[in-house]
Amino acid sequence: MFANRLRAARTSAGLSQEALAKAVNEHGLNWRQTTVAKSEKGDRPVLFVEAVVLARVLGLKVEEFLSEAGPLEELADRLRHEWVSSKERVEDAESNLEFCRHRHRVADLVFRLNNAVLIYKHNLDSGVLLDSIERLFNDFSSLVTTLPYEVYEALGIARDVRRVDEEALKSVIVRESEEIASQNVRELEENYTGEYLTNVANYLSGGLVDDAFLEFMRDGQGWKRAAAVAVTTLIAESELLR
Repeated sequence: MFANRLRAARTSAGLSQEALAKAVNEHGLNWRQTTVAKSEKGDRPVLFVEAVVLARVLGLKVEEFLSEAGPLEELADRLRHEWVSSKERVEDAESNLEFCRHRHRVADLVFRLNNAVLIYKHNLDSGVLLDSIERLFNDFSSLVTTLPYEVYEALGIARDVRRVDEEALKSVIVRESEEIASQNVRELEENYTGEYLTNVANYLSGGLVDDAFLEFMRDGQGWKRAAAVAVTTLIAESELLR
């Protein structure tokens, strides 16, 4: 029963086993994460002095750890433990589902990219190829430039495609800086935030740039168009497709 109460109190306090071990060590104990795990499983006896420290850290009275439990409390402890276990299984399932969704998107993208290349090899129409690649960027955004190495290796452009993202970003941000330079102070205050202007300036000067800013630029049609043109050119010029 002590083991169940300890586990319930720890999870209610929002502490990991490692965090609880560190907390009780600040009160003179010498616990590790494994000590907490064994105590919660009932695999090791807990000394009275340890129970006192645990109660203090978890904001409980020591009597709440040591008193006899009634049938209702035992049921509540069991259901609480089942809830924690179920929550962990749900989180694992959600993580696996997200991974499967990502793999499905990658497979869909590769399938459509392959079709675009096959059509190009048949008609050698770079305009049609560009339209297909643009649709891929509109549907998958930066995922197009982060496909597994072997995908673009099969097209003979694996080394060059790595530069597409950076070159497209640079061209878009340079054009954005030119637009910014053409506006007066009032227009700048109306159209841009200070953080946005700082990120543009930092990018051009080689300074630190927020990842959120770069993702915002990649979501724009300017980046997608520039990246699509670059990828189309690489495919059209690939010796493996001639």
